Amino acid sequence: MPTKQRLSPSMEDYLEVIYGLVEQNRVARVRDIADILSVTMPSVTGALKKLSGKELVNYDPHEVITLTPEGEVLARKLVHAHRSIASFLTEILNVRPDIAEKNACRMEHAIDDVVLTRLIRYIEFVGKCPGVVARFSEELGHFCPQTPDRGTRETCLEDRLRSHEEPAVKKKVKTRSRSAKP
Repeated sequence: MPTKQRLSPSMEDYLEVIYGLVEQNRVARVRDIADILSVTMPSVTGALKKLSGKELVNYDPHEVITLTPEGEVLARKLVHAHRSIASFLTEILNVRPDIAEKNACRMEHAIDDVVLTRLIRYIEFVGKCPGVVARFSEELGHFCPQTPDRGTRETCLEDRLRSHEEPAVKKKVKTRSRSAKP
């Protein structure tokens, strides 16, 4: 069995859908996969043959579809990545869930593994450390801490606003001092 397989985004989507169906119904069927992905049944059959050839799914034309152990491991990773990105987009960046889902699907296929791994670790870290959680504020245009203590939140916001003003002040001071030279 191959240890690390590179799949196209489309094949990864098939694995994610099969994983979801198997998790929900214990099996997946061609018709269900086609409905979820909005593709034809012959397209699903072609994808299943490819995935079966890579030993990621158990596929026989007149049987139910299941994941092989390797397919399940890969599908779990894909689903975890998707859910983590979608969660980051909705909970941290304050993006609407429908937009977050579409973008999570595109992002999970486009970024390098090292970036995805670090992003997931960051998301998990923030999720476990409530004092660190910040959320993007549409109203203010930057991140704000999400703590029950209003005083902490306000102090952080004041510091944040001051930090945005200081570089501009320093630049002006440097510019003046240069012009003061003979």
